[in-house]
Amino acid sequence: MTDDRAWLGTELCASLHALSLDAAEALAMQEPNQQRPAQLALSFGTAVLNIVSQPSPPVSQSLLTTLSELAALLSRMSAQPGVLWTDEAVRNDPAWQQVRSLARRALTDLGVPSKGASLN
Repeated sequence: MTDDRAWLGTELCASLHALSLDAAEALAMQEPNQQRPAQLALSFGTAVLNIVSQPSPPVSQSLLTTLSELAALLSRMSAQPGVLWTDEAVRNDPAWQQVRSLARRALTDLGVPSKGASLN
């Protein structure tokens, strides 16, 4: 993997790791403002776009499928901006529980433990 691809992989792992964390931990990782849920999704979206725009993405088909599912879920959620994009929703809404589950599955596909991962 080239340095660029390594960096992209690191960014993808970091964004998935943030999405996989329990709500309190995930929110605490973001800048303290009203946009913390959106920051979580935007980091993931940027990382995924950078990975899939590669001529031959350095990820498995299984991982691409999971990333697509997660991106589609976040896209559907964005159609409800006032409802699902609050700290309270991240803590309690089933959609965010599904986000965490898909992020954990993607990390497993990458061979990265979802808990205690070191993503330096």
